[in-house]
Amino acid sequence: GKSIGRIASEKGGIVKRGVPCVTGVESAVALRVLRRICRTKNSPFVTLKEVRLKTRHSDADGLTLDVSLRDHRFENLFVSLAGSFQARNAALSLLALEEIRRHSAFKISDRAIRRGLSNVRRSTGLQARLSRIHNEPAVFADVAHNPDAVRSLSSSLKQFGLGNVLLVFGVMKDKDLKSMVNNVRTVVDEAIVVAAKTDRSRNTAEVADEFRRRRIRTIESPNVAEGVRRALRSAAGRTIVITGSHFVVAEAFAFLQRKKYLTISQ
Repeated sequence: GKSIGRIASEKGGIVKRGVPCVTGVESAVALRVLRRICRTKNSPFVTLKEVRLKTRHSDADGLTLDVSLRDHRFENLFVSLAGSFQARNAALSLLALEEIRRHSAFKISDRAIRRGLSNVRRSTGLQARLSRIHNEPAVFADVAHNPDAVRSLSSSLKQFGLGNVLLVFGVMKDKDLKSMVNNVRTVVDEAIVVAAKTDRSRNTAEVADEFRRRRIRTIESPNVAEGVRRALRSAAGRTIVITGSHFVVAEAFAFLQRKKYLTISQ
């Protein structure tokens, strides 16, 4: 779909008759669509409006939260994923677990919930969600690939006191490049522009022009590996952030871990 409403309608296809739908969607348009689908299927519609959330602490290692649900409250709950946006994700998970507790015989203890969220990165292998992937220099990877995701990434970096970033950035042709660059510009000291090994990648010259229009020092690199290599050589105390596309981040992981990953073009 090419609109929020159409996309929500497609996503709503997963709603099962009589089964609660738990959503973290914020768009009023999308919420109206999903609520209508749930009404036709007689499915309870549960949103994050029913949760009170407070972030006690946030850093590059994760979040400490207080979460109040309808029937339960968690204090000093640690989530081993960095970024302010992960607070909502954790709250959504807890809301879904509360529904499971209410409507099934499947029991999950508070202790298991705390253990799961505190070990979520290690237990799931989830990577590139504002993940630290290298030390000295510090390198973070995030698969932000649209304006909203890039805005959240920039907000989290500011929250961590990281405003002098050496950015390794590549993006696909179908993305809103101008908005993405505009949303990340406030934390970037220098950008190294790369293209992943796929025909979907946007030309580096076009991407570089967007950064230069905002008076950000920019270098074009022939590929992701060379871009990351150059960033590591020239970090000079700055934090390196690799983002813009799943494909770019995957190739960066392959280079740093000395592994051969297949790309979409192979």
